[in-house]
Amino acid sequence: MTPAEIQRLFEEKEIEVEIDACFLRLKNYPVCGQVTRIKFKLLDLILAFGTLHPSRFQNSNRIKIADYFRYLDRVKPDVDFKIDFVKVRQFMHSDGVLDTSYFFGSSLSLLLADKLFRTQVHALRKITGSKKRADYEGYSSLNHYVVLEAKGTSYDHNRPGQITKARSQIATKNAFIKIISSSLLNENSISNARLIDPPGEDVTFDENQDAITKAQNFSNLFNLLGHQELSHYFYLMMGKIQNQKNWAIVDEKEKLFEKIVEKYDAVNFHGIKYRGLHYKDGESFLFVGVKEELIYFKGFLDSAREIIKDQVFEEQNRFSYLYLNSILLIVMKGSQPVQPNSFIIDNDLQITMNDIHYSPKGISNDLILKVFIRYSGFELVGELPEKDYYLFIKDEKRILVAVKRFFLNNKKKSHIEDSLKKLGLLSQSYDKVVILSPNKLPKIIMQKVNIFDRKDLSLMIDGRLPAMQFEA
Repeated sequence: MTPAEIQRLFEEKEIEVEIDACFLRLKNYPVCGQVTRIKFKLLDLILAFGTLHPSRFQNSNRIKIADYFRYLDRVKPDVDFKIDFVKVRQFMHSDGVLDTSYFFGSSLSLLLADKLFRTQVHALRKITGSKKRADYEGYSSLNHYVVLEAKGTSYDHNRPGQITKARSQIATKNAFIKIISSSLLNENSISNARLIDPPGEDVTFDENQDAITKAQNFSNLFNLLGHQELSHYFYLMMGKIQNQKNWAIVDEKEKLFEKIVEKYDAVNFHGIKYRGLHYKDGESFLFVGVKEELIYFKGFLDSAREIIKDQVFEEQNRFSYLYLNSILLIVMKGSQPVQPNSFIIDNDLQITMNDIHYSPKGISNDLILKVFIRYSGFELVGELPEKDYYLFIKDEKRILVAVKRFFLNNKKKSHIEDSLKKLGLLSQSYDKVVILSPNKLPKIIMQKVNIFDRKDLSLMIDGRLPAMQFEA
């Protein structure tokens, strides 16, 4: 991450919120009126979404926060939260608008539920199952069961239909607090969120569920932050909370506990010790760690009901972000790690084929291009107006790179070959055409064209693919 990208993460934005008058009946919650403005950091959106959508990423030692810069690039620089849909439509076409609405609609709903009803992200989980269901469930800080349905759109006329559908989805769950969050993402005025309150019912509180959900979300969050072992550790913590007599899980957890205590870097921050690892990511060094007391079983259980406030510390050459009062992220803008003589993980070398395969298409494309740049040494000039086409240069030569996916179940081999040959014709306008695909493709030889499929990308990642040559 560059210093400019780091600065971007901590930018504050404001969104206008309309609150259903029915919510005002809720006592001891910070709902202050029917129309208000809420402040948040852009990093908050990433952490909220990434924590509750773990299926988008496979567990690995790759810091995945940077994957979300593609969403932050769509946010205008104003303090008022606005989306640059001209840019989205220019480079991402119609699926970019839907993708943008889904990401911001989901992440804004989680943030607003946290700020207004204290349903903190660590206490929520995504509901799985049939499509006719709410999105998230969990408990508020006052032990009330909460169900949340999130909608996002860039068109005001879509809102009534979305809200009608949301009412039927959220009706499938009984909860004391039910929240429908409908976000209208605007381009030229402040974006607006509408919180609607369908009737709720009191539900018995499960005292263990908070700790289980928190452990699960810590596991997801450390995966997002690229800390594979801590992600697995809190997955084991969740298993132990669920069944303290599952000796296989208990034993594995204890072995990993000993490694964390004995071998992880220890950073003292404002008088509290954190255990974690150091990373190099582009021009920056990062430390990712957890408060030491939370790696202890009792310490973790005791923390499950904490009222938590995030904190940001900005110094001359670094940002420090204390998330959920438990997880420490320090980003150094200089050329030195947080702690000298640390083992450094190079983030750019952590990309795997699973990352490429399981990530959303836009992020997957970015990862494929990163792998290709490291392999080829080509310089990316920019994305072309044609979908998934990119212009590169090397030694004054112009190279067209196309990232393509083929749904093999629906296409015969001959149709794929025809598509590849059609792309190959573009070599008449460039010094070389490169086709990159995460699929298995037939091998076709064409002048000034290189085709790299799933197997080739895997060899690129491992550094075992022979160098590419230019024709004379």
